[in-house]
Amino acid sequence: MKINKGFHIFVLIFVVYLFYISNYGGSYLADSMLSGSIAFVDNQNFIVDDYVKEGCKTTGCDFAYFKGHFYSGLFPGGTLLAIPLYAIIKPLTNLIPVTGVGEYPFIQLKILLLNVFATVFISSLLSALLSVLLYKLLYHFDINHKRRFLISLIFSFGTLFFIYSTGYYSRVISAFFVFLSFYLIFTSKVRDNFKPLILSLAGLSAGFAAITDFQHFISLGVIFAYLFWVYRNKKLLYFIAGAILPILFFLGYNFFIFDSFLTTSYHHRAMDVASRINISIDGGSVDFSFTRMIDYLFSLKYGLIIYMPFIILSFFGFYLGLRTRFYKETLFCLLLFLSNFLFYSSILWFSPCSFGLRYLVSVMPFLMVPLIFVFKKIRMIYVVLLGIISILFNSLAPMFYYTCTRGHLFDYYFPTLFQKGLTNYTFNLISTKVIYISPWITNLISIVFLSLVFSYGVYIWKKN
Repeated sequence: MKINKGFHIFVLIFVVYLFYISNYGGSYLADSMLSGSIAFVDNQNFIVDDYVKEGCKTTGCDFAYFKGHFYSGLFPGGTLLAIPLYAIIKPLTNLIPVTGVGEYPFIQLKILLLNVFATVFISSLLSALLSVLLYKLLYHFDINHKRRFLISLIFSFGTLFFIYSTGYYSRVISAFFVFLSFYLIFTSKVRDNFKPLILSLAGLSAGFAAITDFQHFISLGVIFAYLFWVYRNKKLLYFIAGAILPILFFLGYNFFIFDSFLTTSYHHRAMDVASRINISIDGGSVDFSFTRMIDYLFSLKYGLIIYMPFIILSFFGFYLGLRTRFYKETLFCLLLFLSNFLFYSSILWFSPCSFGLRYLVSVMPFLMVPLIFVFKKIRMIYVVLLGIISILFNSLAPMFYYTCTRGHLFDYYFPTLFQKGLTNYTFNLISTKVIYISPWITNLISIVFLSLVFSYGVYIWKKN
């Protein structure tokens, strides 16, 4: 039986993500979303009082607080996706011993278990599928297999998507659904094969992305503008019908919990830092800063170009793409990136525990599309070199991202690489919490694993 290249690419990327799975030992963002999933299955409501750590009841973490109860402090998409998964694995929680552990540690173990399963079967799975969607979408731009495969590899391992695909993050999930919406619309257009169901699914996907991560209400508008540019007729109604379903759920969710359709979890964040984000939701004045914009591009802590040098070629690709027959798609990708980038340049955002500018993770697939135009102007070796540098930089976080650090690539991650060598979150967690593991062992396992992955990648590269 012939297995297509897309399947091989999926397996390669998915296996690497699983090897570097991270943050299941404790994550404010994941705990906030998954607590709501467990509460719904166990108690048929979204109250997470029993699942909030004692310290978080004081500091708030990423939870919301309303009328004496705690709720997830994030949009409900990530919580909703994990509900059926928890319902399936719930019998496994019966294997966790309560005697001698206590009720509270038992609850935290349930969250940890769901975190692992949600990362594997939702976050990492969707990220690997997104890489395959990117590979398949690029087929319609008339570039060969090797170049499409190279772009998929740079996306999967050479962007911030790498680290955030190894944990349960809403922005990774929303990125998949935004890109899926674009993929469905674009392939329907190039194949001249309009189907109402396809446009409805595109709308449903974009709408779900919006209720998973609030920035994608912006993306939803950009997608609709692109769709209007493509069709300009009643076919748009199918997209609207699909998009309105998750939005209606979102409004109902808000009313059920916060007694208001338009009041979200961000309005009731239990920590003060949320007010810095609320200015964009409440409709108040924004604080656009040109300095902040430069910081997000070039600073050692958050700079997109520092963490992912290849995007210099992406910006060049935008210029080239606007002069081709794919100018609509190029402009769409550019507007999607700029709208989100300018939005976050207009609010005071602060996350000391973040690796790079994680708020823009969701738009990174759209930075890959313009690379196709660059191949016609520069030699492939330059794309490969910048891609390798980007992969080197972004592979550091999955190896050492197991504590909250205020450091950046050059004052924390590279020094740690020279101290510990090749490792991953699981090895670090076991070594610090359970039993010491020699760096020689972690390095040997990592080298063997990466050698096998590299060999598999070469096999995929050489496939006709």
